[in-house]
Amino acid sequence: MATMIAVIGIGVFYTFISWGVVVGNGPDKAVELASGPTPFDLLYVPTAQYLGPWAVTVFEWLVVGGSFACALAIHNSAARYLFAFGRDGLFWRRLGEAHPKHASPWVASLTQSVFAAALVAVCSLTRSDPYADLFVLVAILATLLLLIVQTMCSVATVIYFHVKKQHPETASWWRTLAAPIIGGLGMVYVIYLMASNMQAAAGTASDTLFFKAIPYLVVGLFAGSMAVALYLRKVRPELYERIGSTIYDDHEPVREPDYPSSR
Repeated sequence: MATMIAVIGIGVFYTFISWGVVVGNGPDKAVELASGPTPFDLLYVPTAQYLGPWAVTVFEWLVVGGSFACALAIHNSAARYLFAFGRDGLFWRRLGEAHPKHASPWVASLTQSVFAAALVAVCSLTRSDPYADLFVLVAILATLLLLIVQTMCSVATVIYFHVKKQHPETASWWRTLAAPIIGGLGMVYVIYLMASNMQAAAGTASDTLFFKAIPYLVVGLFAGSMAVALYLRKVRPELYERIGSTIYDDHEPVREPDYPSSR
């Protein structure tokens, strides 16, 4: 219920904000500002017009806080993936190590921090804008990949329950068939919209090599991950079966040892 409320609420809120931006600037001006060097003017210009300069200053601080929250969420997701990889034994096992006091994935989090710092250092050396070039383009790439994964999850749900007939007692015409199909088709349409408007979303960063490499990165990551999975399934089936299973290990009930009865 909490997930549904969050997803629907955020979706309605985003739709309202997008509508407000277009109405406040006008359709043509909104596209022009979004593709220009200062895309934040989409929000700052109507804010200054209708509320005054003080509201723009408040908005700028909110953007800083919101950007930090977004970066923190991405960092947390990346660290959790690394933590899961380490626990499953896919890569360096220390990635799956929890802090002895705080029980946090500290090795995975530190690894992600070092990687992010290295990327920022590269931007500094190449005199690139860390926000406009790195943050924006990584966000576009990550969002595109996430949409693809969500589409694959919808397909996998239908195949698992209705093609392979797994757990038929929990299958449902709505939850495991109609809803995944509708959601998957919706995701495909969103992917199309994002791909066709990606240059406008990137703004001035659309001239960078990173932006031009995004389609190749998507295809490469997709093909590479499939190749790794097929390799592990054939060469190391025990490791392949363990992927994603550690979460169940934590919830297995503790069983008493089966001692022989004495008479």
